[in-house]
Amino acid sequence: MHKANIEINQIKSLFPKLSTNDLEEFLLEIKTIIGSRKNSKKGNKEIELIEKLNETVLPESSILAYQAIINKRATNELSEDEQTQLDKLIEEDLILQTKRIHILGELAKLRNKTVAEVMEGLGLQTPPSV
Repeated sequence: MHKANIEINQIKSLFPKLSTNDLEEFLLEIKTIIGSRKNSKKGNKEIELIEKLNETVLPESSILAYQAIINKRATNELSEDEQTQLDKLIEEDLILQTKRIHILGELAKLRNKTVAEVMEGLGLQTPPSV
């Protein structure tokens, strides 16, 4: 980024010499630059939050293990180790769900929308609980 070698006081000293139209044009340009910078920061934060959101899902291997244990539990053949593994998977999923809700809340605040609107905008459905 190129830095100007002009002091802010030098710029301010020029304001009284400008016409009203020039001042209005200058103000509009400044507002545009400020808005662009704010939107850039907002966009970066949104990208960061969406990347974090993608990390709040159990890995496929854990989901498959969960499904296998649930199927076995339906036949009343669950060992103590399998019950422990199931409890661990449920706890992991609850932790991830909590993180997911927090991230969705941050996104909603950033976008001035409800969590439901953000989820809809991202094409997310309420995931089935593990």
